[in-house]
Amino acid sequence: MNNSGDDIVPYQQSVDMQKKINEVTGKQTAELITFEGASRGDAVIKIKENAANDLNFVDKILFNGNNPYRNPNYIDVKIAE
Repeated sequence: MNNSGDDIVPYQQSVDMQKKINEVTGKQTAELITFEGASRGDAVIKIKENAANDLNFVDKILFNGNNPYRNPNYIDVKIAE
């Protein structure tokens, strides 16, 4: 996930990372979700669905999609303003 207007992490870095992850795994493991025109910390990015997408991606990589430490309350994570 990256916003095309991020002035700290260049968008191309995310493109390269997605490509490398997919090369290393030999399958379409990584998906790049782009928020066109959004800047770092933009409100469009700070929503629960995006936090859940991030956690699900990590779970897919580290735990083959079945994180034994995930509890039902993970979606209630509070995002700081």
